[in-house]
Amino acid sequence: MGSDRRETEGDGQVSKVIFTLELWKIRRFMLDYLAGLAAGDGSITLDKYGRWRVRIFDASKEFLEALCMLINADMKYNCRIHWDGTVWYLSIYSEELAKALKSRLTNPIDTHEWVKGFVDAEGSIYKWVCRNNKVYYQVAITNTNINYIEIIEKVLKNLEIEYRVAITRDMWKPRYRVLINKKESLRRFLMEVGFRHPLKAERARHIL
Repeated sequence: MGSDRRETEGDGQVSKVIFTLELWKIRRFMLDYLAGLAAGDGSITLDKYGRWRVRIFDASKEFLEALCMLINADMKYNCRIHWDGTVWYLSIYSEELAKALKSRLTNPIDTHEWVKGFVDAEGSIYKWVCRNNKVYYQVAITNTNINYIEIIEKVLKNLEIEYRVAITRDMWKPRYRVLINKKESLRRFLMEVGFRHPLKAERARHIL
C-alpha cells in the first residue's frame, strides 16, 4: 500500500458496565465464547497437584474483571484475576469446566460465538497512514493452529467476507494470519462478528 507507518488505532476504553451487559447477552453460549478465548490466548492444564485449571490471558485487567464477574455470578465457578509479572490472567480450578472447554476447542456447538471469543483473543486492528495521508485499516487474526484458522475461514465464508491467509514461520512451525482489508469486508466483519473486548471494540468504532 506504500504506507509510511502502521499503528493500532486508539487506546480508549469502553465502560466495564456496558461491556458486562454485552456479555450477559451471550449467557446461553458462554462455553463456546470461553473456548474461543482459551484457544486464542489461554490454557487448559493439570497443575502439579493434579487439579484441572483454566487460564485466559490478556493485557486488559478490565476485560478479565468483567468476564470474571459473569463467570462467578452465572456459571458459579470461583474465578480469580492474577498478575504474573508480564500479563494479567484469570484462573479457574474446575475439572467440569476444563473438560467442557477442551471438547469445544476444535468442535464448538455455536461456531459463531467461538469465533467471537477467538478474535477477542487473537484479533488486531491496524491502521496505515500513507504519504498522501490516505488511511487504510486491516483486521488480522493470527495463530499457529491450522484447525483454529479453518474454523475462522468457515465462518468468514458463510458470511461472504473476503479475506486472505498469509503464512510465515514462527520458529519451527507455520504462523497463519487471516487478513481482512477491503472496506466492505471490514465493515461486514465488524457488524457480524466484531469485538467484545473493550479496547478492540473502541478501535473498531473508528472504522464503523
